[in-house]
Amino acid sequence: MAPGKATVPSVMRCNRAGRYHRSAGRTSHIARAGDSLGRGMTRRAFLLGSAGIAAGFLLGCGRRSPVVGNRRNLILIVSDTLRADHLGCYRSSLRLSPCIDALAERGTVFENVLSCAPLTAASHASLMTGCYQTRHGVAGNSGAIPKELMTLAQVCRAAGYETAAVVSNPVLSRRNLSGIERGFDAYDATFPAVERNRDSLYRDAADTTAAALEWLRSGVRSPFFLWLHYQEPHGPYEVPDRSLLERVTEQPRCEGEPAALPVLRGNFGREGIPAYQVLGGERDPAHYRARYAARTAYVDQHICPVLEEVRRLGMEDDTVVALTSDHGELLGEHGYYFQHGITVLQAVLQVPLILAGPGLSAGLRAGARVSNTSIMPTLLSLLDLDTEELADQMHGRSLVPVLQGAAESEEDYIYAMCEQTHEWSLLAGRHKFTLSESLAGNAGRLVDLEEDPGEEHDRSDRDPDAAARLEDALVRFMSAAPGLLHGDDRHRPRLTDEERRRFRALGYLD
Repeated sequence: MAPGKATVPSVMRCNRAGRYHRSAGRTSHIARAGDSLGRGMTRRAFLLGSAGIAAGFLLGCGRRSPVVGNRRNLILIVSDTLRADHLGCYRSSLRLSPCIDALAERGTVFENVLSCAPLTAASHASLMTGCYQTRHGVAGNSGAIPKELMTLAQVCRAAGYETAAVVSNPVLSRRNLSGIERGFDAYDATFPAVERNRDSLYRDAADTTAAALEWLRSGVRSPFFLWLHYQEPHGPYEVPDRSLLERVTEQPRCEGEPAALPVLRGNFGREGIPAYQVLGGERDPAHYRARYAARTAYVDQHICPVLEEVRRLGMEDDTVVALTSDHGELLGEHGYYFQHGITVLQAVLQVPLILAGPGLSAGLRAGARVSNTSIMPTLLSLLDLDTEELADQMHGRSLVPVLQGAAESEEDYIYAMCEQTHEWSLLAGRHKFTLSESLAGNAGRLVDLEEDPGEEHDRSDRDPDAAARLEDALVRFMSAAPGLLHGDDRHRPRLTDEERRRFRALGYLD
């Protein structure tokens, strides 16, 4: 079954071996990624310089406003760690998401959107700049967005928008991801709750919605841009509303998996439950899947009041609403349970993207595979903001032609990177090629996603020409920023000792 067509099966067909195999007679060129340091950095400096010119254009006094049409409001909702296949509008049979599904009915559903990273900070840096890690330099869950890059909020504010953000994960604090707050008139990063099992602060969905409603009711003027980030369904999978858990008690089990899993010593690994996810004495993986599903329902019910308030205030017809996620969650695929940030499998990269609002067709479904780097240029186009001066910054492309009925065309190459394992992938049509330091001999791995959506079978030996072609393209891309492979810490934030202790507890620092 093609990606994006998933339903919830009675038995999950998870890859139990989860092992990558070296291609006979081939070794990866992963070491070559550092050979082009001079060329890569020169290109990067040029691109960042171009972005600086764009910033001057947009922010300079007396310049023409980039707004060329009607000013629409924008609400960007990001649900952390949300798998697309748990939403009804993505053909889930669980019926967990009536609010999100209703939004999809009046807008467009993009069925195959892939995050460029399985971690919150790296993914959001791309979401807010329209470019990959090789340009913004944030590879993991901390860093700094270069000042030369314009953020989505900066472009909106330069065009006269009132801008606000409500975020719920400490990874998105300005201390941890420096620059993410640029362009926001108000940046609410208040974390009143303490997470179970680890010393991490966060904000519950109910409090996130309350903060968003307070801002909307405060006399906000149009046009505005509101970024609303929910921590749910990110683990631990505690469910405040028990009735939601009762609705999803029957969950599938991976074929051949045990009824009880051991607890991992840390937060990453295979064939076990991450330490921070453990809830009491529960060890049944099906129980944890039910809890993840219930948390999906929990965030859905808290998104509803925000959209209802927009309608009550009479702003629905003038507001573009975008809903997406930073990454998914592994629920047993390849032996990885209830975690992300450790691999670039499709299950953790595929995210929802729903766009609804004025001028957008209701009920449209777009099937082409695209990167989440295309979200920013798409949103700017929907707001009628001139993005020509940002062309050298953004890797992504506007998807508005698809919304207007143009023939769909997939991006030539879609990239992803996982800092934890130094794993990189390239998607070209139906083929996906992965390089990883964890692979034996650093050999690459080629899969055909049409025939093998679970990424279980390496076909490098069967199609060596395709493997070599995609490997060369991936290595060229990696060479643009070799520091990402070799621990370049120039963009890492300066954290306090207390902040380092908290992020080490999260598993985000060594």
